[in-house]
Formats: sequence, C-alpha cells, structure tokens
Amino acid sequence: MKKNIVLIIDSLAGGGAERSNIKIATMLVEQGYNVSVILIKNIIEFDFDKRINIIQLNYKRAMLSSVNNKKYASKLKIAIKTVEDKFGKINFIAGSLGLTHKLMNLANIDGYYVARDAISVGQVGNRKGIKRLIKLWKLRKLYNNKKILTVSKGVEEDILELGIKPKTIQTMYNPYDYEYIRSLSNEKIDFDLPTEEYLVHVGRFEKQKNHTLLLNVFSKLQNKTIKLVLVGKGSDEEQLKNLVEKLNIKERVIFSGFHKNPYPIIKNAKAFILTSEHEGLPTVLIEALALNIPVVSTDCPSGPYEILTPELKNYLCLLNDELCLIEKINDILINPPQIPKSILTPYSVETVLKEYKKLFN
Repeated sequence: MKKNIVLIIDSLAGGGAERSNIKIATMLVEQGYNVSVILIKNIIEFDFDKRINIIQLNYKRAMLSSVNNKKYASKLKIAIKTVEDKFGKINFIAGSLGLTHKLMNLANIDGYYVARDAISVGQVGNRKGIKRLIKLWKLRKLYNNKKILTVSKGVEEDILELGIKPKTIQTMYNPYDYEYIRSLSNEKIDFDLPTEEYLVHVGRFEKQKNHTLLLNVFSKLQNKTIKLVLVGKGSDEEQLKNLVEKLNIKERVIFSGFHKNPYPIIKNAKAFILTSEHEGLPTVLIEALALNIPVVSTDCPSGPYEILTPELKNYLCLLNDELCLIEKINDILINPPQIPKSILTPYSVETVLKEYKKLFN
C-alpha cells in the first residue's frame, strides 16, 4: 500500500517556503506516495503536479481571531479526515508557516512543525521587557513538546537557544532537482533580459529582504553600467521605486515583477546578491549556485553560512555591512569564483529523499 503524506501550509503564494513545499510534494509523488497539500488560504501562484491532491480551506480573517482560528482548526481536522477516508492511514503530516502551526496546535494534530526561519529574528525581533517575555512564552507554549523539523542547522540552534523544549528536533534540508532547475533555465519567459550585464535578486519586497541596503550598495559599485534586476513583488515596492529615484539609478534598476520561473533571469546574471536580515535556508542561493552563478550574501541567521562552505565563505558579509558588500560585489565581477559541485550535495533530491524515508519508517 502507498504511504499517505499530508503537507499543510498557509498558502501557495510566491515565496520560498511555498515553493519548497511544492518541491517536496513533487519529489514524493514522483516516488509513488499519495501526497495531499492542505492550504489554509486559497492562494496558488505556482504550477503543481496534478497528482498532488490539493485541499483549500478558504481562510477569511475575522474580528475575533481566537474564535476564527478555532473554526479553521476544526476545518483542518475535517480535511485531514477526508484525506484519511480517501487514501487510508496517514503516515506523515508536516505543517509550515505561522498560521498553520497555530491551527495544528488548536486541532491537536500529531504532526511535524516545520520551522523555515530564524524565530528569534522573525518573531521575537527587537522586543524588550514584558513584550519580549510574553512573545517567548507564546512561542514556548506553541512549540514545547512538539516534533520540529528545521530547514537549517542555524534554525535548529535558534529554537533551542530560545528555551523551547521540543519533543524531537532535527534539520531536514529542502530538496533541489538540479537537472530540472537547469532545464527550466533554458525556457523562454515573458521578460526581455537586459542586453547589458546585470546583477539579480529574487525575493518579496518586504523588510526582511532589506532591498534598501541592496539599492544603496548597488548605487556605490565601481561598475556604473551594470544593471540590477529585482524579481518579485510586495508591499515595499513603491517605497523602493522612490529610493531608486533618489539614488539616481532609475535607468539601471529593473523591477521585473514576480515570475513562476525566475531561472532564465538568474542564469544570465553576473552574480546573485542576497541582503536579507534573516532567512531559514535561502532557496535562491542554492538555485543560483546550481546554475553556476556566484553569490554575495549577508551572513544572516540562518542558512547562508551553511550553504557557502569554505571555498565560498569569503563572499559572506556581516549584517548591514555596506562596505563589505560593495567590496565583495566589485571583486566577484572581476574575479568570479569556481563553484565546487560538492557544495550542492546536501540539498539534492537523492540526499533529502533518503532522510524523508527514514522519517516515514
């Protein structure tokens, strides 16, 4: 009998966590597993294998969030029962992102809580005093005695340092089908690539990605003809366009919008630049390296330090270190490094699949 797998996530909006869930679901369905993906919100911005069973809970915000969450926790339990009735006993359940974790907890669902970002930065942040204590209390209440999977060793360490005491915790990297990524990079897309050399960044226009730092750094590079392509969308877009005007780099910065397939854009770039304040395991860094594109990144919590192993550690900069980023980008444009194949092995489908099979058994 086929093993029955359920993945739960807030939505399939155009982000790294959402893309990773689709990759995991695709990897498992191709191995012959029954895979169901339960979406709390009815948002799908990625193509997916039609063998994946998609269930949408049509989440709507309400004034009384506690009552609303109980309502959708009940819907989640019903959805899981529906999967069980259709495919038989469920062998594995894993949920990603904050709303999903709250509903899983309320519904008392015995599954894995997937931590995809450094909680201390993303959720605790700069809170101090009583506000910090309350937030820590809520996080410990949510995650204590839970089975947790983390997408990087850095996230695992971060959780334990916050005093959270999980039932079990282990790192499970996201899987990457490198041949598929390379094949997609050869496809035509609805975007005219610049004829000039360019740098690229892929990510939502949100504070976490720190596009402000990226644009300030870009404006001060030695090369004044190279362009910058920003792939994504988000709430900070207008603010960033205003900054581009202020820095007098409007003719060199291209807002390309969101692309389901950003790989042709990444493949033709001179380098990929990541300026994030925090990550879990930045998908885009691994994808850029798979396309043989060098990267410069902030050493944010967490992920970049694990990905850029000794040969590429030189291209890490401390958070908000503008001078370092300028220096490393200037250098990488003149002397691009060789990217060792071994750097990609921990994240290959073959490696990650073996780890999932251990969990299923």
